[in-house]
Amino acid sequence: MKKKKYLAFFLVAVSLMLLFTACNKGKYGEDTKTKSEEITRSLVQVLAEGDYAKAADDFPYTTRAKEEMDAQNLKILWEGLSEGKGEFREIAGLEDDSWDKELKITVVCSFEKGTAELVVAFDRTVKIKSIYTG
Repeated sequence: MKKKKYLAFFLVAVSLMLLFTACNKGKYGEDTKTKSEEITRSLVQVLAEGDYAKAADDFPYTTRAKEEMDAQNLKILWEGLSEGKGEFREIAGLEDDSWDKELKITVVCSFEKGTAELVVAFDRTVKIKSIYTG
């Protein structure tokens, strides 16, 4: 009889853990989103100023992203984004999209001759995982 009680308790505990894990899947706290958005705004501003070394060195990257996001690659990325669009004007909008293992911030960048989207993906520790054009 005691074994059945312990087994029932164990199964209830496991079920609750699974339930809470499923409910939290893909959700980031407001602090994480706010911090990610602040980092994204700062990063875009630094890229727009052409300070690619600062963009590569002064922002929190995951280990893998740090290897890939050197100044030269960030320059290529930004120049590809802005090609033919003239000078950067402003960030026209931010949109976040959270998944289980990352939070993506899509930035609408306004230029003299149009707009372009840049996506910055963060991990749960608010480190940049990747940056790419949208």
